[in-house]
Amino acid sequence: MKKECPIVKDLLVLYAENMVSNETKEYVKEHISHCEECNKELQEITKTVKLKVDSTMPLKSIRKKLLSEKMQIVFFTVALVLVIAVSGFALITAPKFFPYLDDIMYITENTNQTLTLIFRDDVTDFTCTEKVDLDTGIHIYQIEAWTSYFNEHIIKREKQYCLITYEKDEPISIYYLQNNDEADVLIYGTDLAPSGGVITLPKLSLNFYFLVAFICACVFVVLMFIFRKNINVMRWLTKLSVLPSSYILSHICIKGFGGTTYAFQRDFFLILLLSAIISIAAIAGIMIYGKKKAKSI
Repeated sequence: MKKECPIVKDLLVLYAENMVSNETKEYVKEHISHCEECNKELQEITKTVKLKVDSTMPLKSIRKKLLSEKMQIVFFTVALVLVIAVSGFALITAPKFFPYLDDIMYITENTNQTLTLIFRDDVTDFTCTEKVDLDTGIHIYQIEAWTSYFNEHIIKREKQYCLITYEKDEPISIYYLQNNDEADVLIYGTDLAPSGGVITLPKLSLNFYFLVAFICACVFVVLMFIFRKNINVMRWLTKLSVLPSSYILSHICIKGFGGTTYAFQRDFFLILLLSAIISIAAIAGIMIYGKKKAKSI
């Protein structure tokens, strides 16, 4: 045994695990190239290190699989919470429009060509939309007043009022929209329909979009039946079919099976938002299911 052997043998484990400096590595490498005893011991140590690494691979694989499954559970839990949250928000913020009564508001004529509309205490929100009648040039203001569970019980709103400014001698008409299939009520100015009332009808566009989504979903069902034996086409059809299906489900969550709305922008935005959440969750679920199914084959 050479006098360097004890020193080298102390370093062999670290050398085998590549945990020594470059200078030490060169020193050990030079020594074992001429020392059969140390070289043989290094081979035994290398086998042990390799066995140790191989024995930990199943544990790492299991750990990775468990982490992946845990992330999937977290992802779908978050998606479910978001779906419930958006649906709940749509429910508690749904506007409840007030029919017209004499005490719903009172109007004050100011000296600076302005009108102040002060609403009743239980009115928590309103809109004032201005447009011009092209035939008469009259400026028309349409007032809507409503409340909601959110405004009544969660966020207390201050007293609502509206300020309308107009030019001197400018003809104006202020109508109150009841949004209950009853005629709009003239509350100030020139009556544009003295011979009969004007009714502001709800928008029906949501019914159209629901019908389009339903037709698209049916088309995808037919295509999936036709191409049921083509795996690649079926994979794409399955993912694409999620989009109209998600919209239909979102529409039902927000508006039920009806589609009439007096708050179109609000309802349509919430439907699209919820549809996006459901679509992402569904497509991710399909991809995860496909990977698991491929591994099991």
